[in-house]
Amino acid sequence: MASVKMPDLLEMGVPLPPLVEVQRLDGVLASIEAKTHREEEPSESTWWVTADLRLRDDWGIMLATPRPELLEDGEPLGSFVREMKPSRSTRSFEVPTELPGTLPVVDVSVLGGRPTRRWAAPQSTAVTLITPGDLLISRVGEYSYATVAQRPAVADPGIFVLRLRDQSQGPALAHFLNGREGQTRRRMFLRGMTVPSLRRADIARFPIPAEALEFEGDVDPDVGLADQLEQVLWTA
Repeated sequence: MASVKMPDLLEMGVPLPPLVEVQRLDGVLASIEAKTHREEEPSESTWWVTADLRLRDDWGIMLATPRPELLEDGEPLGSFVREMKPSRSTRSFEVPTELPGTLPVVDVSVLGGRPTRRWAAPQSTAVTLITPGDLLISRVGEYSYATVAQRPAVADPGIFVLRLRDQSQGPALAHFLNGREGQTRRRMFLRGMTVPSLRRADIARFPIPAEALEFEGDVDPDVGLADQLEQVLWTA
């Protein structure tokens, strides 16, 4: 079995780019970090409150946050949505490599920046198609990983596909859902201990404050972090 000795490994030369190139990369990498880094909302400390749980249809929210009034702060996300498409499993007919006529399967890991690992034929009646401009949101996990689709794809059951009434609002909605305040509100709706998830009804009632729509940034490229770094660091 082939092996490498420790002294040989430590003596191995590591090629370094010229200083000018390093300085150029610093700016590019800082830009990528700024787009991918999300500040986390600090966890809530212990709180005490009295409430008549008989007057609420979902008393679990009272246990999730000391600020249940946030649920009334803003317009329901459902009012921005023309259609919320149900996602179906592609496991029975997907392939592990890209073939002619197939589309990438977008799951939670892809929303989180990892490379595509599954492809499926869009002609199947069992697939949920993603079209450019759709708002994609993670159904499972503590993070939204919200993004605006920029190319056709197939949806995994782990994500919600929202077709917006006004696609120009997509970047603002994604920016808010990925931000600290959006994560705080998402935490109120999460259900389940092992794999926390959201229901369709929770997405429909998710409150979006008016100031969230004032965001005027561009749509973030839907290229995985690994691919972005590959393109920047290996240009030769």
